[in-house]
Parts: sequence; structure tokens; C-alpha cells
Amino acid sequence: MTDWSAKNPYSSNLTQNFILNGEGSGKETRHIVFDLASSGLEYKAGDALGVVPVAPSRLVEDLLAASGFSGSEIVDTHMGDMELRQALTSAYEIHRLSKKWVRNLGERLDAPEEISIRLVSRTRTSTNDDTVLLEWNGSGLEGDVPSEYHEIGSVADPATDLWNGMDSDDSRLEDYIWSRDYIDAISDFGHIISTPQQLVDGMDRLKPRLYSIASSPEYEPGTVHLTVGIVRYTHHDRDRTGLATGFLADRCKVADTDIGIFMSPTRSFILPKDLSTDIIMVGPGTGIAPFRAFLQQRDIDGAT
Repeated sequence: MTDWSAKNPYSSNLTQNFILNGEGSGKETRHIVFDLASSGLEYKAGDALGVVPVAPSRLVEDLLAASGFSGSEIVDTHMGDMELRQALTSAYEIHRLSKKWVRNLGERLDAPEEISIRLVSRTRTSTNDDTVLLEWNGSGLEGDVPSEYHEIGSVADPATDLWNGMDSDDSRLEDYIWSRDYIDAISDFGHIISTPQQLVDGMDRLKPRLYSIASSPEYEPGTVHLTVGIVRYTHHDRDRTGLATGFLADRCKVADTDIGIFMSPTRSFILPKDLSTDIIMVGPGTGIAPFRAFLQQRDIDGAT
């Protein structure tokens, strides 16, 4: 056993990274092979591999541009103080909003220092010679309208209206979070984010992803294999990817990119010890990865 873990991942490189699907397929599934070298990492068929992704640099730079920060500002994170650019790259999940972050926006909008402005209109016809008919300094309070005028509406902050709608309807809040990232949210709420610390406060911490291993260590010595379905989609006229799958598909180059990995062993998802025992492999939603590993192991073991 080794000390490699989610908090202390082994830095590996890829030896293979290619698409399994045929031309014209609507899916993108990749066969990805990691070099274990002299890491001491051990696994068995049925285990999972933890992969530590990082955010794409373009997404980070676009978020910095949208928020108006340089990236060199120091922010306080769960990993200690670091530059904002590094925090957005490796400390937080910036590809999708967190509910806590959006809730924080609502608290800022409800702050006492926020000022509302109301419009009033005259009820009688104005003159045509630019004569000032009325001078009035209103308090902005409800009902404070000068004589012969009536309220016609509110010059409310659109962000306040948007937040109020989500705050009163959980389904609207979930839909907003599900289909947007921080760049989208800044276009709606950016004017109330005044510091780099406010930008990161409430973001979800970046978490490793676990993938079922698609190899047997005896069948594929010195390596660990994955078969990964790549997530790609479009929301609000922007093409997007899953944080980890996009990282593996688009930015992890063979024999070049350093990737943090660790093993996540299982106690129950294993082959029977009796090699003569018949098995039926059913895994809805899991993909082919663990079954490839089990078949390789059965072959190595000479199971009947």
C-alpha cells in the first residue's frame, strides 16, 4: 500500500488517450491509460480510480475578465491563501454554480445599504415651454408621492427581481443553477460582487472524480485503464464540458500532462473467490469499464 490519496495524489501521465466510438456516433467514449511507473499504487478489478481535475485556463481567464479582477489578488480558501487565478483553477468548481454562492447573492441584495428608486408621473398635461411645474425631493418610501402625481412603477434592480423570483420558487432556483456557470451569473449579478473574496466565497470545493477501472493489474501491468464517457453540452449559446471529462479529453496529452490520481478500493464489487462460480454481470448506468476489468481477471485466473 502507498500514501497516495485524494489529498496527496500521485502525479501520473497518460500512455494512451483515444476515442472508442465509430465515425458519426452521437457519443464520445474514450479509452484512457495511466502510467503507474514506480508509484506503488495497487488495485484490483472492481476498484475505482480517483482523478483530480483542474479547470480549463480559458474558462478561468473568461471568468476573471467577466468579474473585472486580474487574478493576482490573494483570497482565503480552504487550502490556505492563494492567488485568485490559482484558486479558480485548482481549488473550486467553476463550471457550474453552487446553491450556497447564489444564496450569498441574495443576502447581499437584501443588505440595508441597498437603495430602491421609484418613479412618479404627473396626472395633468405638461406645458410646452420647459416650465418647471414641480420641484420635489422624495424620500423613496412607499406612498411618498407629491400632490397630483401617482406611482407608475419601480426602477428596481433587475438582479433583485431575478433573485426574488428564485427565492420564492425552488424549481426556478434549481433551473438557474443547473444551466449556468459563474460567467453566466456575473452577467446577472456581477455588480454586487465587489471583491475577489466575494467571488470565491460559497463556491463548491473542487472534488476528485471516481471512475470504474477498466483493467486487471495482472493483465495490464504497470498501468490502469479507464473507459470514460465525455460530457459535452451547450447552454446559453456557450459550448461546455464536464469538468473532469473535458479535462481528460481535451487537455490531458499523452506523456506530457501531469494528472493527480489515487486508488479507491472496493470491498463488495468483486469477483467470487470460487473460479468455477457462474457470474452474471449487470450494471445499468455504469458503462463497460468494470466488466472489461472482470473479464480480463477471469481470463488471467482461468475461471470457467
